[in-house]
Amino acid sequence: MIATQNTNRHRGFFILVVALGLLTFGSGCVSRTEIALQPNLPKPLIQSLPIRAGIYYAPELDEFVFEEKVQGFGSYKIELQNTQSHMFKTAFDALFDDVVPIQSFETQPSGLDVLIVPRLMEFQISLPQQSRSPHYEVWLRYSVELYTPKGQQIHNWGFAAYGKVNAQNYQMLSNTAAHALEDAANWALRDAVATISFFFVKEPKIKTWMATL
Repeated sequence: MIATQNTNRHRGFFILVVALGLLTFGSGCVSRTEIALQPNLPKPLIQSLPIRAGIYYAPELDEFVFEEKVQGFGSYKIELQNTQSHMFKTAFDALFDDVVPIQSFETQPSGLDVLIVPRLMEFQISLPQQSRSPHYEVWLRYSVELYTPKGQQIHNWGFAAYGKVNAQNYQMLSNTAAHALEDAANWALRDAVATISFFFVKEPKIKTWMATL
């Protein structure tokens, strides 16, 4: 009887050690994916508008960091760095004849036709495991605020951009999620440039304002 009790005690201790080991192993294997975006955005081939625009890039535009923990699939951190001001600059340099960065509305140079404040409102990702599709996806939501040089609001234009890639194209890479999400984000940024380039002038309130210039 004594031997049986010792055996059971040792067996219970062994099970406890294995369970704790598995718990430690599992928690240690939760993946963390970190990405620092470096986009390659071609300049749109469009006819520029005869407008001199002052652009104010708020500091938070390039300080935005996306972080999310996806239950069961690790944590994700995407540093946008200067990608947002770079994206808007690419679009606005093609859209307007003259673009002037400004530090504030109070220090604007003379001769401007419009003051523009671009903002990133939301950043979202979707993994194949979440959507049950073969795609990594990225959504960006923006607002572009337009003001007269005197500070009167012309329009607050909101739009979304989207990018996706097929996970099967990244299976041979060591960090599938990092490479796939980076490329999906870059496609979303290209979509944002295209949206600004081709749909800015189609906004009814912007068209009405442009008719007054």
